[in-house]
Amino acid sequence: MKYIEYRKASIRHLKTCYFLIDKIKKDNKLPSSEKNLIIINIYYLAGYAIESIINYGIYDYIGFDKKKSVKELKQNTDYTKNYDVCFYRGNTNSRFILQNHDFQNNKDFFARHNISGISNIPFIGYEPDDVKIKNFFYNWDTELRYTTEIKKDKKKKKEINVEKILLSDVEKFVDIAFRIYMGVIQIITK
Repeated sequence: MKYIEYRKASIRHLKTCYFLIDKIKKDNKLPSSEKNLIIINIYYLAGYAIESIINYGIYDYIGFDKKKSVKELKQNTDYTKNYDVCFYRGNTNSRFILQNHDFQNNKDFFARHNISGISNIPFIGYEPDDVKIKNFFYNWDTELRYTTEIKKDKKKKKEINVEKILLSDVEKFVDIAFRIYMGVIQIITK
């Protein structure tokens, strides 16, 4: 996979989220159990949109070869030495490991490298005030692709009860994901 695919995946996931939100709002006959599962999937996809655009932004910023596979970002290269980043989680001391699905950590790459223009990007340049959105952001996990249960984790800030996720809250999270997408695109195309 080439790193441009991260950008394409991010916008594809966001478009899917907005489509599903619109579908739920218009379909009054949808059983609540199905509606809840779709809302959880929207949350999951929005998190992947965030992860994807952050990864894309990192690859683009470091000037990674657009023709190479993302997996070729290995440790003990100029990228790990100069930017503290690599793809694999294996035996590395890199701070930013893109394979980990840890956008909550990888978002800090932009501030750590003093990239200008980040101040208006949610979670990259500032922390939003909305507590639910913070919980969505910091508790997003790839486990949502397999289960609707999010287990409490020491590093997570607060457990989310996925049975009580409201469409309006997830819609706000998708909007934040879109703002992150647009913000990252703007800072790396300057």
